Amino acid sequence: MTCLALTIALVGVTLGISPAPVAGAESDTIVLYDDAITSGFENWSWTTNDTASTAVVARGVNSVAVTPDAWGGFYLGRNDDVDLPLAGELRFRAHGGENADPLLQVVITSSTSQGEPVPVTLESGVWQDIVISLDDLGASDAFNGVWFQEATGSTQSTMYLDDIEIVELAAPPATTGPRLFVDLGEQSLTRTVTDPASGIATDYLIEFPHAISDDIYGMN
Repeated sequence: MTCLALTIALVGVTLGISPAPVAGAESDTIVLYDDAITSGFENWSWTTNDTASTAVVARGVNSVAVTPDAWGGFYLGRNDDVDLPLAGELRFRAHGGENADPLLQVVITSSTSQGEPVPVTLESGVWQDIVISLDDLGASDAFNGVWFQEATGSTQSTMYLDDIEIVELAAPPATTGPRLFVDLGEQSLTRTVTDPASGIATDYLIEFPHAISDDIYGMN
């Protein structure tokens, strides 16, 4: 694989780093790596990596060991696009190894485009659960891969990735909205008319011909 996007500018976005990867109600999951690269995805990386490392593991028996040179990237890709959910998150575990808080940038791709690079600062010596929304990644409605790229332009020592997945967030349950009431006012009135010749006053009841339908006023 040839070198890709060696001069991508970092784009500041909101990044959620939580003590656990659960950040919303889950509906469906696309797993990219779970002890091994999952079926359908391939290793398209342009830096040194080991997808069956047992040196530092978050869960299970293997993790991905990445030893990036300047702008090197670990890339999980596939030859066909997969539909993305309307609302979802990229979740993964990351370990900074012996580096002093290394900086990565995460990019989601499709066969025709790539999203916005999201900077992620790893911590040395510990695992972190990273959650990034698909909106922050600038994802389209489909994708064919995700890469994790060294973002300082410097060679780094080995860092680790594990449990890489895209999780669809279920739509929130329907709730009863506010009710709107409209005061239609009077629907008839009485007018007093005085005959100028006789001086006799007569009361007339006037009915409004078209009452306002209750269906006109409402709230979607």
